[in-house]
Amino acid sequence: MRRLGFLCCYLLLTEQLISGEDVPLLPTNLFHVSMAYRVVAVERMLGEVNYFAQQLQLPTPRPIRPADITWSHLNPPRTGFGGAITVRNCDFSFPNRGEGKLCYITRLTVRDGHDVLDLYPELASTPSLIDSNGAYQLATQWLTSVSVDVPALEQKYKSNVRQWFFWGKPENLPKDQWSVPAITSTNKTMLPIFDVRWGDGETPPVKVTILGSTKELLQLRMEDSSFSRRPPLVITNALELDDIPDPQVKHLQQIQGPETNSVSTSPPASTNRPPPFHRRVGG
Repeated sequence: MRRLGFLCCYLLLTEQLISGEDVPLLPTNLFHVSMAYRVVAVERMLGEVNYFAQQLQLPTPRPIRPADITWSHLNPPRTGFGGAITVRNCDFSFPNRGEGKLCYITRLTVRDGHDVLDLYPELASTPSLIDSNGAYQLATQWLTSVSVDVPALEQKYKSNVRQWFFWGKPENLPKDQWSVPAITSTNKTMLPIFDVRWGDGETPPVKVTILGSTKELLQLRMEDSSFSRRPPLVITNALELDDIPDPQVKHLQQIQGPETNSVSTSPPASTNRPPPFHRRVGG
């Protein structure tokens, strides 16, 4: 909806230019993010991130402190609250359409700095500690622990469980290949990884991905945040904070730390890679 609003605004301005009408000037600070706003917004996000990290027992420092942040992004306050925080093992995202709620959690590394793809050959021969029913029970327990209204979610969306697999043998797995190869084998190798989904489609309203070999969370995605009963993060004086001039350059490094910011909403590259090879099993 917000993108549609910008598009309508652009089309209106274009029409005014063609017709020769006076065109109102757009605010020059539309995409500005001041240091004062960053400090307050990151503090609010850290509070919510720490709640989720504690409830879900995530492999992060607890509590997570500003010094633990390896990457961060904040949407300009004039476009609505949104942002992301990355720490050593996890990425946390507050999308604009999430209405100030933490909607995405992605585990970046599983063991010894390796992500899930690196461990596919090993995982293929590792038994799962849970089956589809166990994955569903674990997912609903986690969602309940972070104040998601599971009964309301299940009333609106049907749940299903998918277990990941690939065609072929573990030793034939493509390395760092993110496109699904042509099926040339009849050998189906199961992986101890489960997607518990509510709703259909490639991006269901709610999805929890579980590493069954350790019963750990790999990813939580809430495309529909209406079932989260967590209070939204609201900064009532956001525009006033954004109008505060930044400190002088010579003092900036001392207070900014590792935080970075840009208009782009792209998270670190490792979180952009889609999980390959998973297919529907049962459900």
